[in-house]
Amino acid sequence: MLVSVVILAFKHNHSFLKMLQPLKQTNLKIDAVYCIHPSNCHFSETSADVISIPLLDDDYGATLNHLLPKMNASHTLIVDSQASLSKDIAIHQLTQQDTIVTGNHFACLITNHAILHFPFPDKWLLPFPESLLPFYLCTLPSEKKNLVTQSSNWATASNRNKSTTYRSIADWQQLYELEQAQSQTIPVTVLIANYNQGNYLDIAIASCLTGSIVPEAIFVSDDGSTDSSPYRLTNWNHPTVTTSFTDHNQGKVHALNDLLPSVQTPFILELDADDWLDPNAFSVLAETLKMWPTSSPLLYGNLRRWKEERLHQLTYKGIAKGRAVSSSSSLRQYRFPLGPRIYRTASLRCLGGFIQSPYEEGRLYEDVSTIYQLAKIGPLHYEDFTIYNVRDHAQSITQKNHSKWNGFLKQLDH
Repeated sequence: MLVSVVILAFKHNHSFLKMLQPLKQTNLKIDAVYCIHPSNCHFSETSADVISIPLLDDDYGATLNHLLPKMNASHTLIVDSQASLSKDIAIHQLTQQDTIVTGNHFACLITNHAILHFPFPDKWLLPFPESLLPFYLCTLPSEKKNLVTQSSNWATASNRNKSTTYRSIADWQQLYELEQAQSQTIPVTVLIANYNQGNYLDIAIASCLTGSIVPEAIFVSDDGSTDSSPYRLTNWNHPTVTTSFTDHNQGKVHALNDLLPSVQTPFILELDADDWLDPNAFSVLAETLKMWPTSSPLLYGNLRRWKEERLHQLTYKGIAKGRAVSSSSSLRQYRFPLGPRIYRTASLRCLGGFIQSPYEEGRLYEDVSTIYQLAKIGPLHYEDFTIYNVRDHAQSITQKNHSKWNGFLKQLDH
């Protein structure tokens, strides 16, 4: 069987060249080797063995969907340029009649014509370009994929790259539960209030739907956005996702409270439209909920932080580890936003919904105002778990308003 090879070069370097020697050592009958790379990089002079394919619209999924149907070979091996490829990789593993793809988180062998019916996702669904292959695999029907569980005979994360961000992204990729059967639900509703976060909104929604356990409902309120958000939301057609729109911006508290009456689950997870969840978030949360005392109105844990250098290019900043909050004074001194925030629906309704502070017309620190009042109902509960990813970027409301925190604290008890 003749096979084309596509190397995905996610970085602005020539790391893809390290993939050429392992390819030559395999038993694959290779028709041609292509490298998809950022359009502002020029690889044409680096190797006569590789055909240069500049990215279309900075989108690896769209580029693959355009390229694969034009291949001469019937199958294509798609490899992350920074992965370690086994020389024992073999194509005989594509055995089941309905199977269109064989692979794992770092390399996939795909039947080229299948891309017409099962295209790769576009960049707007992926927190990192590197998550393309595992995202694609985990969302395929189980009968369409053959997973390589023994990764040593296929591909693994490279041990050559010592970058903290690379290692962190590689570890994060492996949170995708590729072997999931039909998804089960957990009695949690995700609430997303969006205002002009169209560049990130699809990622936030999609992150709730990629695990073996998913929330019972996702409610998204668009709060009068003037960017691409309304267009993106109208393109969502999923039974778990319910969208609503307001004509003008009223603030996050209004948007969340508009959603609250429709919630029918005992628990609520609040997700900012520019953040996202781990692929296995609700599997982890299902176990964590068992440790949450019934007297507590709020469950929280740790936050994984990423700095956006440019659109969809992130640098890992570490885990902001939570700690127990035992009093209102310790809540005031909490060094970062408390999260992820999982609420008991009954407790929120007891407050009358999310609290709107008079400070800055209620458009800042609504989470702290609400948590501060919840702490009067019962103890806040911390568990050491990490499922929530925070994106620090220039347009973040929190990033823009650090200087107003002290003024907010002064009026908190009034």
